[in-house]
Amino acid sequence: MKITTETKMILASQSLAGEIGILARTYDRISSASGEKFNLFSVLKVERNEVRTHSRFLAELLNPKGRHGMGSIFLKLFLENTEIQDFNHENASVRIEFNAGKVSNEKGGRIDIVIKSGSKFIVIENKIDALEQENQLLRYKNAFHISELFFLTLYGDESKQHGQLDEAGIEYRRISYEQDISQWLEACMKAAYNISQVRESIGQYLYLVKKLTGQNVNQEMNKEIAEIVVNDSQRYDGFSALMGASKEIRKTILRDHLIPLLEEIAVEMNKDEVIKENYLKPVVEKEHLLNYSKPYKSFKYKSTALRSKNINFLKFEFNVNTKGYDNLIFGITLEQDLAEEAKNKIKQKLVQSFKEVFGYEPDPGHSPWAMHAKFEDYQNWNNWEVLGKVRSEEFKISLKEKVMNLLRCAEALDAMKMNG
Repeated sequence: MKITTETKMILASQSLAGEIGILARTYDRISSASGEKFNLFSVLKVERNEVRTHSRFLAELLNPKGRHGMGSIFLKLFLENTEIQDFNHENASVRIEFNAGKVSNEKGGRIDIVIKSGSKFIVIENKIDALEQENQLLRYKNAFHISELFFLTLYGDESKQHGQLDEAGIEYRRISYEQDISQWLEACMKAAYNISQVRESIGQYLYLVKKLTGQNVNQEMNKEIAEIVVNDSQRYDGFSALMGASKEIRKTILRDHLIPLLEEIAVEMNKDEVIKENYLKPVVEKEHLLNYSKPYKSFKYKSTALRSKNINFLKFEFNVNTKGYDNLIFGITLEQDLAEEAKNKIKQKLVQSFKEVFGYEPDPGHSPWAMHAKFEDYQNWNNWEVLGKVRSEEFKISLKEKVMNLLRCAEALDAMKMNG
């Protein structure tokens, strides 16, 4: 029987996936044994905090007077990596959250990182999750007429106001954590080879950056995978087939694992519920969720009891992102036509209840959100490791716990109804 080209590619991809799976598990065991996976940023749950984690850490490395004790070498490496010339790195100063004055249409705001040397400035606007503000880059460029303006994002996205900036003749440079910051950090680690605490701290942060941008952390494993793939034409065909199926793999996990899991959780929670109004029902716009390019994809729960409290949904939503499934948040949304005064009272009660139930403060959120928070450990579903965990019992427990705790938050509104 003649074997078609498609069949050969499927067989090759199955074989390659098995080989790489064994290799990945081997390196994972090595990483666990060596303590490499113990990451302080992850333990402290500050992985995606733009100001307190990322801007502060980057600014500290860039600062010639930083506590790393390495002088201006890290700033020099940054300038080389970004091809900036005629900037005196030795006499530079670094500020974070720099106040550029009262915000107007064309001026003002708080700038993430400002590097000054003489009359020259480097301005870095740092974006992990936060949305771009109106005229943000324009305002910062006007604050420093002699400056290099960087727009730093996970993947090197262009500004959402790129067209307006182009028309105004405002130049900015896109840099990414995925490539520019990763490469710079690797150079910094080499420079700090004989100062273990500095080197290891940078290594911990580099591990975080690679995790956020969906890269394999272990370079030795990457090299071994590359050699396996490149040096054998059959394996390369298998790799090509796997890469071509990546979006379908993601879609299959969402369709065949996530959506049934939402129903499974609802069945389990409704099983012991005697009041039918409290029965939870999952709500999924399936086609929208599975469409990679659609913004604001979500999955939700609703009930008659929640609606009676002016709550629309217990909601889980991916934010707008050019990569599709990132920045997963969870929280409670309210009915849109609710009077403003009543809405504010409910919001205040739910925020307070959230702090008591979850033990930390949520983000207040814009309408229709009463409040929301980051779904830690499962924010970036573009990361294949994270996406794979959606099939796990660990994810089910975490998701169910979030739903149960959001219901506990909603119970705080019962007291409001009783008090009128």
